[in-house]
Amino acid sequence: MIISPTEHGRRRENPDSTELLIKEARQKTRRRRFRLGLIVLAALVIIAAVLIAIGRATTPATKATGGPRGTVGANTVSSAVFSPFYFPPSQNLQFVSPNDGWLIDPNVEDRILGTTNGGRSWSTSYLSSVSAKTNVGGIVSIDFINTSDGWALLYGEGLISTTDGGRSWSAPREPAQGSVMAYTFTGPSNGWVLTSKGVLLHTLNDMTTWLTVTTPARGTSLCATPSGSLWLGESDSGSVYSSSNGESWKLSLSGSRVPAAGNVPRIKPAPWISCSATSAWLLYNWGESAGSMAYAVERTLNGGKSWKAVVSSEVKPVVLADAAGVFATVESIGSTGKTSAWILGFCGPCTTGSATVATTTNATTFVDATLPIAKSAHASPVGGTFHGPKDGWAILQESPSSGTTPTVKIVVVETTDGGMTWKVVDPNLNH
Repeated sequence: MIISPTEHGRRRENPDSTELLIKEARQKTRRRRFRLGLIVLAALVIIAAVLIAIGRATTPATKATGGPRGTVGANTVSSAVFSPFYFPPSQNLQFVSPNDGWLIDPNVEDRILGTTNGGRSWSTSYLSSVSAKTNVGGIVSIDFINTSDGWALLYGEGLISTTDGGRSWSAPREPAQGSVMAYTFTGPSNGWVLTSKGVLLHTLNDMTTWLTVTTPARGTSLCATPSGSLWLGESDSGSVYSSSNGESWKLSLSGSRVPAAGNVPRIKPAPWISCSATSAWLLYNWGESAGSMAYAVERTLNGGKSWKAVVSSEVKPVVLADAAGVFATVESIGSTGKTSAWILGFCGPCTTGSATVATTTNATTFVDATLPIAKSAHASPVGGTFHGPKDGWAILQESPSSGTTPTVKIVVVETTDGGMTWKVVDPNLNH
């Protein structure tokens, strides 16, 4: 069964502000429902773990098997949730060339938009049918590897795929081992999936069949590269394991050496992971409070043989402490080459808004750039992405910093010089 994209009406030049506010409220409600569902899942997992621990405590000791336990997997920049304070960033924006990209519509989150001119104009690629009561069918994330092959996760329904750049999509599919919680593909047929049962699956034939992968720990985040490198992050300990194609796992980074101080809990969440070739970037996020969060960024350039803490809100930072975006709330992180990476963030308490992208080309020193629309209005980032070290895009939700008539706009900005300067390419995404 093939689902063809649905054409949407012509864009309105003067959108009704009340309608936009309703859409924004709908968007926030969906996010709350989705996060609530993840919290419930996390609570169930924790309860199960406690019951198992109690059972083991009252059972006579037996000979240990010595084999690894548990299975898990996830997205290239984020993961599913098994820890109550762990919320991954949404992969809602992706470019595979300087011109070709896709975006989950921030206004309604039931539509995938596509662009072929670098984000200057967008058209409907896929329109889902969402249940108002359960949010089933809502688009959770997207993943494209080229201008033809892509995937999207529909909440409660599974993965859909396209082989023609989003002009047509397959019917949603779930593996028999459980509902898809997170996923990543490194080739047209090669993909990894984390299920609701905590099982890491690998497919070599575009989801026709799945192979169960054994992992050394029950992790919650995973990143994969086309060369076969895998990175697995574990909750509670914060440790990271590495593997080649899911075999011969080894402990790459112990969570005990990740910087943490002050009021940060000793328990560490599984990090957000972004990887490229032999480099990997980890962002440990302890959650947001009063518009800011405690976090730390670790990176390796040699396949995990050595790690370096390059940014942390809890130790003396590499960049200045007042660097907007980096030292407020972090939205997402990504790597674009062996020594290149970016961090998208914002200052939530700021009355004028301050959405920022920090980039590095030497894998150590980050340089901040405030996104242009945030200079005159309150803006918060919806998503960000880079294609290579130079070309990047960010989606902002912008509203006036003062006034009685709220007008919410979705703004697309881009950079072509690695994040040093940015410009608006679509001042009001309304399709």
